[in-house]
Amino acid sequence: MGDAKHSPGVPKEFAMSETTTGLQLDLRSTLIQVANSAAHIERSLATLAEGLRERGLQLSSELSDSAAGLRRAVELAQQQSEALLNQTDRLHQIIQASGMITTSLELDQVLGTVMESVIALSRAERAFLVLRDDESGSLDIRATHHWDGEGAVDESDAKFSRSVVESAFTTGKPILTNNAQMDSRFQSRQSVIGMLIRSVLCVPLLIDARVIGVLYIDNRLRSGIFREETVQMLSAFGAQAAIAIEKARLHGEEMRRMQFEKDLSVAREIQFSLLPKALPTYPGWSFAAAYQPARVVGGDFYDFFNNLGMQGIVIADVADKGVGAAIYMSLTRTMIRTAALANRSPAQALVEANDLICQDSTRTNIFLSAFYALVDPLSGRLVYANAGHNPPLHHHANTGTFDLLRTHGVVLGLFEQIRLVDAETCLEPGDTAVFYTDGVTEAMSETDEEYGEARLKAAAQSAIEAGGSAQMILETIMNSIAAHVRDAVPSDDVTLVIVKRG
Repeated sequence: MGDAKHSPGVPKEFAMSETTTGLQLDLRSTLIQVANSAAHIERSLATLAEGLRERGLQLSSELSDSAAGLRRAVELAQQQSEALLNQTDRLHQIIQASGMITTSLELDQVLGTVMESVIALSRAERAFLVLRDDESGSLDIRATHHWDGEGAVDESDAKFSRSVVESAFTTGKPILTNNAQMDSRFQSRQSVIGMLIRSVLCVPLLIDARVIGVLYIDNRLRSGIFREETVQMLSAFGAQAAIAIEKARLHGEEMRRMQFEKDLSVAREIQFSLLPKALPTYPGWSFAAAYQPARVVGGDFYDFFNNLGMQGIVIADVADKGVGAAIYMSLTRTMIRTAALANRSPAQALVEANDLICQDSTRTNIFLSAFYALVDPLSGRLVYANAGHNPPLHHHANTGTFDLLRTHGVVLGLFEQIRLVDAETCLEPGDTAVFYTDGVTEAMSETDEEYGEARLKAAAQSAIEAGGSAQMILETIMNSIAAHVRDAVPSDDVTLVIVKRG
């Protein structure tokens, strides 16, 4: 049968199938034949009536009236069938256009296809797709198209009545004018008057009565180009377009979420790789450490390093959570370690680290607390300095009691000049030191009750009295925290370092 027929201005993608087109042609051809036959019958009857009159006879008026009625009925059938066929054409175009916009999940591609389809369906000169920005709430142009097929409307030509678009968005109802130059709704709109725009149609894009955007089309060349059937057609197409746009948008959000989770997973691997890969090993000593971020990544960290025969221990807590804290953690960890390896005194090391942090060009308003200790594995002598951190617990084996490794100090990264002092104690055989971040004592239960220092001491005490190693003490405390928190959402990172002598 050759190429399928398609209406002027409608892309070939919208063309009727050969079967459908053939049926339309057959129907039109049959109606034309019937109309011709009816007209022929009417003419023949008129000729017969004339001949009978010449002979003084008269043709039955009923027969003439029937012939005329048949002709009028056929003409009416032609008009009705033509309207029906045109409606079928439009429905087919909408179905074809709707199918085209669902072939992709890429938002930009969907928007582009929507605009091409709008121009094809409406014969508009220009088309704009306006969507509401979720963050700012503003209506922004997301796609444009021009009738000449060259694609987007030139930026200098992208002018239209935003108030009319706002009205269509707010009311959820189409707005149509075929004489914008005289329409009172557009008289104050210089963008419309100045560009001599004549025909304008705004169709809201709805999903379950929720407006997500507006299709705006206009024409400067002709007035009266948009009719009620255009409104109905674009409204029907707009409903499908809204679904396709929302589906593509949600798909894009899901893809971004998956990529973000992938990036976070990589960040988590990098962050955990910065933690010590092995625990210190000295005869008569045991060490244990655990880090549990509240989110995928966090701002706590601990570190072990040898400093001229003494074991360095650092525990720190960035005053934030999540990605920002993790980035700051990796930066400050390096600075603290660099300063510690260059100084024998913990206080001097933390002061120098603070200087490095404050001088760094990437400095932010984030700060951190830190506790740095040097322990002599031969004598048990422990020298330490505190930069605004929770003082560790010192359990004395000879008395079975705890005290705190106290010394005063300010957090790092907040002030450019700080003063810290060293303090000293001794870990005797059997003694235990528990270093922790505030995420331990401030861990919240489902009833918003903090874990607290008392529970921390009780958990540590029970493991110590059972003769547990540093690892057993750590596991006992972590299990105790988990039992307290249960299903509550973690409120902060949790970090523990246990040092036991003997």
